[in-house]
Amino acid sequence: MTCLVFLELNGYEFTAPEDALVEIVFAFARSELTKADIAVFLCKWTAKWGQYDQAPLDHVQRLEHSIEMIRQRSFKSPRAH
Repeated sequence: MTCLVFLELNGYEFTAPEDALVEIVFAFARSELTKADIAVFLCKWTAKWGQYDQAPLDHVQRLEHSIEMIRQRSFKSPRAH
């Protein structure tokens, strides 16, 4: 999530669908992806501000919603007993 905030603060917008973001976060947590995989994902879904029509506030709300989705899903994940 820190990476997404960094992108936003430096004039870039993250455009990936929320479900794709949730999946990649969990895949990385399960050690199924490398840092290089994450870099490719970020490059694919990052654009300079102004290439899309959404206002900055929309992106902040979207980021907050994505964080909440990840939190909710992490609490629903089955834990080993």
